[in-house]
Amino acid sequence: MRRIVILIACAVLIGIGAASLQAQGDWQLRKNADGIACYTKPQEGLSLDQFKGVGIVNAKLETVASIFRDVPSYTQWMYNCSEIKTLQDNGNDRLIVYYVNRSPWPVADRDAVVRSSVTQDEKSGSGSVVIESIQHSYAGKGGRVRMPSLKAHFILQYIDREHTRVIFDIKANPGGSIPATLVNAFTKDHPYHTIRGLRKMAAMQKYVTMGETAKERALAEKLFQQRGK
Repeated sequence: MRRIVILIACAVLIGIGAASLQAQGDWQLRKNADGIACYTKPQEGLSLDQFKGVGIVNAKLETVASIFRDVPSYTQWMYNCSEIKTLQDNGNDRLIVYYVNRSPWPVADRDAVVRSSVTQDEKSGSGSVVIESIQHSYAGKGGRVRMPSLKAHFILQYIDREHTRVIFDIKANPGGSIPATLVNAFTKDHPYHTIRGLRKMAAMQKYVTMGETAKERALAEKLFQQRGK
């Protein structure tokens, strides 16, 4: 009997351990405010969190997509983006961009050269914007720390002709000697503020007008005909 109890206890402990490992790989809800749900999970191989936000923007798919094509505007809506400029336009919505992330004093600002691309998926009815750091010779201003890695992924999902769901997933390694707990504290609200920023931009007539000739307009109209909304 004692042996059976020990075996059961071991099985329970193994099950708890396995469940714990599984939970670490899953997104954990950390904040839900203003219709924006924010999640975190550990980055593989790092003591840093990965962040995700999900929220609805009251604008057409093509309007939201147009904001991403206006690179100088990123300083107005992407959280802590203090400087951005296009270094190279490779056509077909593929850019090489210099990006600066504002850091709280006394931490040095971080920068990165990133590859940006905008694509559409007719089957799922969504657009995708991927921003990922690359090795590049562009130096930028002195005193900044080049980020070892940065990847941001935006998914723009068609809901109806007046609403778009935005899913924003970001993982980054800011480099330097900042403690991971401090980095996580600095960046945990990044998706929340960024999606709020997109909402503000999407209300501007400039992007409504740009959307009228955006590639996503045809996709959205097709989805409207198929779904009736």
